[in-house]
Amino acid sequence: MRRVHRIAVMASLLLLAAALVGCGTSAPKKGSPEAAVQSLLELRSSLATDPAEYASLVETPMAEALATDSVSRVASQTAPIPEWKTPERTEETTATAKVTVVWKSSKEFANWAKETVFDLRKTGGRWIVIDANAVTGSSDTTAAP
Repeated sequence: MRRVHRIAVMASLLLLAAALVGCGTSAPKKGSPEAAVQSLLELRSSLATDPAEYASLVETPMAEALATDSVSRVASQTAPIPEWKTPERTEETTATAKVTVVWKSSKEFANWAKETVFDLRKTGGRWIVIDANAVTGSSDTTAAP
């Protein structure tokens, strides 16, 4: 009977471990609105300075503005954004989506909003970010920093 008990306990532990792995933060599905936002955040975080790198993720004026901002930060190695949790889709239609990003708190970004809602539009089969709004403490939103 002890052997059966040990096997049952081991099987339970294996199932628990598998469940915990499945509950962990996973990367957004390729081609999803969340993946587009994740890619944009990774570019911003890496201080990408070429507007062409942003071109598949945002409209041209925004790509140029983001690249210019990165150029100004390269010399000082100033991070443009805080670390973030996995982007989550909060709304989606066939042509639009909203993705929310929760920012990790840090001393360097003490005044940064706790979350930002990214508005996306599907264009040519891909999702592009068209706007971003920081969520303040209430239900109000302001332009993202």
